[in-house]
Amino acid sequence: MAQTFTIFSLLPTELRLRIWHFAFDNFPRVIEFSKPSRKPDNIVRWKALASTTLTLLQVNREARYEFLLRYSSPFNPSGIKPYHAKSLLINYQTDTIYFRVDVMSHVLAPKRLWRDVCDGAEEEMKNNLKSLAGNDRFWQIMMPFISGDRHAGFREFEDFKRLQAVVVVPFLEQRLDNMYGSPRLEGFEECLPRGVYEAEFVPWFTVGFANTSRSVPVTIKLCREVEKVEQNAAL
Repeated sequence: MAQTFTIFSLLPTELRLRIWHFAFDNFPRVIEFSKPSRKPDNIVRWKALASTTLTLLQVNREARYEFLLRYSSPFNPSGIKPYHAKSLLINYQTDTIYFRVDVMSHVLAPKRLWRDVCDGAEEEMKNNLKSLAGNDRFWQIMMPFISGDRHAGFREFEDFKRLQAVVVVPFLEQRLDNMYGSPRLEGFEECLPRGVYEAEFVPWFTVGFANTSRSVPVTIKLCREVEKVEQNAAL
């Protein structure tokens, strides 16, 4: 059987656009933001790295035109590297933002984090993002137990109007625990908690989000990082 469809360009325009539409959801990405701890936070920018390139944007002009309508570039040009902020695109329907914070990082205030990453576009991010992930340290900083009230730390996230999925990556499940030397992240895989400490994460988040006034339910997942397998160019 043929492995390629060589007459795609000859199909009626309406049919081609429908095919592009169905293909779109098959290319979700993870945009990973990492933060080192060796220098003050006001000096070191966030390092941003997408799990894959935007393959569909590179097919042809028609595909690029259709898919660019679905992407946004809300990121702060002075707050992230190595990308130029305008070239780091996100689709809020399919992509996940993942914050990976070093265990020794300085304390980050939630409002400052979003300002640093999305200066001027915080409201856009909070109104549209559907999937948010973070490692153990990130969630401890963003949603701490405050004065014995286990729900207090979640109030910051009531502003995320469409948030549907939250991913928690425990410390032991981080790839090599090395944000710069480790391979590119491909995605997440659900895992079972290791011990009592990790087992408390899921009910903590579930109860915490249920305590907010948000109308959209949030699914909590405990996951491990999946490394991207690079193809050998010599093969």
